[in-house]
Amino acid sequence: MLFVECKPNFINPSRVSPLSLSRQAATGPSATQRLLYDGQIAVCLSAVFCTDSVVVSAGKIGGKSERMRKWLSGIFHNQDWERFESLMCLVFGQDVMYAQISNKKAISFQTMISPEGAATVESWDSRFDKNAPSDMFSPIIPKKTTPVKVKTRTVGPGTPSKTLLSYNEHLPVYDARKTLFDFEFDLPRLSSVLPPFTGEIPFSSFVVVGYTVSAYNGVLGGTTERVVHLGCNIVWAIVCGTPTLRK
Repeated sequence: MLFVECKPNFINPSRVSPLSLSRQAATGPSATQRLLYDGQIAVCLSAVFCTDSVVVSAGKIGGKSERMRKWLSGIFHNQDWERFESLMCLVFGQDVMYAQISNKKAISFQTMISPEGAATVESWDSRFDKNAPSDMFSPIIPKKTTPVKVKTRTVGPGTPSKTLLSYNEHLPVYDARKTLFDFEFDLPRLSSVLPPFTGEIPFSSFVVVGYTVSAYNGVLGGTTERVVHLGCNIVWAIVCGTPTLRK
């Protein structure tokens, strides 16, 4: 995907210059920071190979937990992934960050999780991740980067209101398979340019994901080690291609 950036706040994190970015600190025990572009919360766009889609209704997060969220998982192209991870570590000043990544190298873009005790739905039967073509893409191995000082800013009044979605909110998914559109002009008005995509996104679809990014402190799963997590908060998705069923 050759798209780089456009106003007011859309970026391709695999191609944008880090000089255009900053971070905003939020109060709270997890010390959350948000990625900004030109003083506004950045909406990142990444093209992925879809491995898992739970975008229509929330599914359980797994294990013994009854909590729910919506999510879309996908695999970056080799080069895009390397640029993405380098940029995130650079902007947030970290040598290593931890994200929701499967053993098939797919990263998850997620809504906010449901609170404890919220109404639950039946467990989601994931049909996709088992067959992800792991040999198509480079292994996700954290790279060492040199921490840099990145200035922080206060988000201005023009910041979009929807930079996080709750587990029970509508997650817009658009269908671009038969519609020409221009990233530069159409991103701010997707709902009036592209028709909605119906149903879950099929495995191996070509999808452009729109998401915001946050970094927060937490513990490494199954340990007491304190680490910095990277959160990719999905706000919409564009389906650009779906697999052809073979007879």
